[in-house]
Amino acid sequence: MVVAGVLLIAFVLVAACLLSLGHARLVQPLSLLVLCLSGGALAGYMSGVTTLYGAAGQTQMAVPTASGFLLLSLGLICARVECGPAGRLVASGPGGSLLRRLLPTVVLLPLLLGLARLEGEAAGLYDRYVGVWLMVLGTVGLTAVVVWLLARSVQGADEARGQAAAQLEASESQYRSLAQNAIEAIVSADAEGIIAYANPATEATFGWTTDELCGQPLTVLIPEHLHAAHEQGMRRFIEGGEAKVIGRTVELEGLTREGQEFPLELSLSSWTGPEGLFFTGIMRDVTPQRRASQRAATRHEATRALAGSPSLDEALPRVLTGVCEGLGWAVGAVWMLDEDSQELRLREVASPRRRWRAAFARATRGCPLLRESASPARSGKAARPPGWRTPGKRASSTARGWRGSWACGV
Repeated sequence: MVVAGVLLIAFVLVAACLLSLGHARLVQPLSLLVLCLSGGALAGYMSGVTTLYGAAGQTQMAVPTASGFLLLSLGLICARVECGPAGRLVASGPGGSLLRRLLPTVVLLPLLLGLARLEGEAAGLYDRYVGVWLMVLGTVGLTAVVVWLLARSVQGADEARGQAAAQLEASESQYRSLAQNAIEAIVSADAEGIIAYANPATEATFGWTTDELCGQPLTVLIPEHLHAAHEQGMRRFIEGGEAKVIGRTVELEGLTREGQEFPLELSLSSWTGPEGLFFTGIMRDVTPQRRASQRAATRHEATRALAGSPSLDEALPRVLTGVCEGLGWAVGAVWMLDEDSQELRLREVASPRRRWRAAFARATRGCPLLRESASPARSGKAARPPGWRTPGKRASSTARGWRGSWACGV
């Protein structure tokens, strides 16, 4: 046993050196060998079998020595739990769970039954043959009970896993149904900013189909002047910094496929899936709401200008200037009805640019609009409602540079 003790010391030293050099996979076999030899010596002391810890005429391995080697081998095995037997033992999957439940039974049950058999034989309760069969039957019976309990536990865990999977599938189906039928655009992207999902409403908002968007960078939906802020915000959140947009509803600018910017309302959230971190944004085009707000504010300013001016001539420039600024018009003009001639004549012109205002006034001041009566439908032609036209030959409003009008009572 002196040789065995020296070998154990050598194995432990070699394993420690390999561990310090980073060769953790080579440490596991040596540590397991030391564990088996030292565990066998301790079992020999408990059973009284001297062959397991010594032989006649040779030095025996003492209990403290065997205990020390046992603890050292366990420490070396547990030093690198990510590989080898220790890694499988602490794994979070079903294999690790099964190993943690079954290993104590496999190791301790034969040892305890073997000790009980030897104690019974020493006390004269039964002979060697009866002891062997009692040990075999006890091992079979207790192992069957343990396996049955383990099977029931595994079945319960499998049923719980199946219920959780069914609930997850139902939840995912409900989410997809809501996303597919939502009127808002819903887009999901991974931590790299690559679009992974887009619902059908995205096409109506941005002009891209869902197949075209998937795999594209998220920046195709963001104006260029916001790219730097977008990338900086994503890096800050991924690195654990403050989230300034996530979890809030903000109003930003979006970019259509044709390159046109438009206002949108964004609600952004983050979630973690099996493939990592993802971001999901719910977006709504707020152009109609913004235009309605602008018109309401412009109408309010026009009313204030009319109420605060002593005459219409003084109010019209202020009203037109407010309309152009509030609605973003390049030129604003007012035609008023001449009671004598029953014609609409230019009364006032306003524009942020003086050159545009002068050019528009020169082109339209001497061109009144005449009243035109309605005409009934004819063969191949639809009925024409009453309106206004220029003198002489009719010309379309688009050809004369018209883009829109706003009529209101004064």
